[in-house]
Amino acid sequence: MDPCQTTLAYLQLAHDRLQPDGILVVNQWASEHTGNREGPRHLATVFGDRVLHLHVQGGNIISFAFRGELPHLQRNAFFEQALRLGLRLQIPLARHARNLWRQSAETLGVGRFRSRQW
Repeated sequence: MDPCQTTLAYLQLAHDRLQPDGILVVNQWASEHTGNREGPRHLATVFGDRVLHLHVQGGNIISFAFRGELPHLQRNAFFEQALRLGLRLQIPLARHARNLWRQSAETLGVGRFRSRQW
């Protein structure tokens, strides 16, 4: 991992260069080193609440930072697409999709964190 990808300046520059509906995907280390903990904080500073994080085996965090709005995902369709693509690519994408859904439930407003509509 290049240390610059966790800096506020780099992330702001990346944000500014994205198309209005663009997505920045970064793979950052999730170790206890102070510099590595700055990445997710800086992503939140630049992208606000439009960041989804997927913690994967091996100690990495894959972050999806959206310049525009978060996607409106339909659970079953999301899982089905992940399963099909994972089979085609021969990777455990369905498992990653389930983990992303679970780990991002509050940000996505799904599951037990779903916003109440009065």
